[in-house]
Amino acid sequence: LTQDISTADEAAKPLPVLFGGPRHRLLDHWQRQARHQSAVDLSTQDLQGGGIEDHRPLRRLLPHKQKVKKEATIETEEVTKVEEQEMKVVERDLSSDNDCICDDSKGDTLLTKRENGLPTGWSEEGWDAANEHYEDVLNDLRADIVQLIEETERDLLPKCLRLAFHDCIGGCDGCIDNTVLDNRGLDEPIDLLFPLVQKYHHKLSRGDVWAYCAIVSADMAVVDNRPDDLNFNMHYVGRKDCEGADEKGYGGPEVIMYEPHMTTHEMIEFFDERFGLDAYEMTVLMGVHSAAVAHRENLGFGNIGREDGWVEEAEEYKLSNLYYTSMLERVWELDKFENEGVVPDRYQWYFDEEDEGPIMLTADMSLILDLEGLVVTDSKGVAGKGVGIAHP
Repeated sequence: LTQDISTADEAAKPLPVLFGGPRHRLLDHWQRQARHQSAVDLSTQDLQGGGIEDHRPLRRLLPHKQKVKKEATIETEEVTKVEEQEMKVVERDLSSDNDCICDDSKGDTLLTKRENGLPTGWSEEGWDAANEHYEDVLNDLRADIVQLIEETERDLLPKCLRLAFHDCIGGCDGCIDNTVLDNRGLDEPIDLLFPLVQKYHHKLSRGDVWAYCAIVSADMAVVDNRPDDLNFNMHYVGRKDCEGADEKGYGGPEVIMYEPHMTTHEMIEFFDERFGLDAYEMTVLMGVHSAAVAHRENLGFGNIGREDGWVEEAEEYKLSNLYYTSMLERVWELDKFENEGVVPDRYQWYFDEEDEGPIMLTADMSLILDLEGLVVTDSKGVAGKGVGIAHP
């Protein structure tokens, strides 16, 4: 998947990578090569999901054979019919006596009134004066979330981002199975947000509150070089909370989670199936790791007794391009780290053995390396071991 190359096959030229011995070091040749590939030029608009320009240098950094999707051509009259039908649904919903999505008598979430939920009245141009049905409630909720994040000294910010991602793997349904290892540590944001879930249950579902916390967190994470016209808000509310969970959101259906040792092809397939994102959008979303830290006691990644993240000074929780530049400008090593208790041993990447600073997972490195066939499970059953020889 590269710029100015007509077919995916031509783009699939593997970058040199070497595994072997107690340390598995990338070749310096690849690092010199990677630094000359224009590296990264993602704007904060990209991180918001809009304003993506035609110049997409990161596409050069995905050396794999991409499945080419054929876009279906939709006739103009079919689009018109769909728009007219949706407008009738919206008019019907908003003219009803109760546009709430919850039953106040029981506090239970009901079915949403339309597939995409109820429009809040927000668009990229701002609030629609004739359709601003949720402006006040969202502004109040935003103020409460900001206060909560500030009270935790911004520690809640990356936790809300992680909570929303894990929730939306299963459909943004306000449910987290806290018995699953991958969800360890999410009890903190769930418990902290529960009073707000209760406060706004007459207008918003639990899934709405969790999603909006992530939106507000992303907004607060854009600090440096922030565009004046950058706005983060929610276009729709009405996410349907799942069945089988308690009032806080613990429980619900079984969800197949994101694997930390996925290769490029597996990453693209996962984000396509679960979120409908293409390779570029997936790469932009992965940049949220610039505002994240890893807790070794939760999932087994990171460094013991420290809050190291994917970038240096990760504890500032800022969205930036450092996730990409750090990946490209350093020589990373893959090694196995032993953990205790129920937390399994892990393979993770690092560049400073003595300092034990920023880390990367194989799923991160798969943005720039084609590791297909080189990631296996070791003799002790730990996934993520790298094997192979240097590519010519």
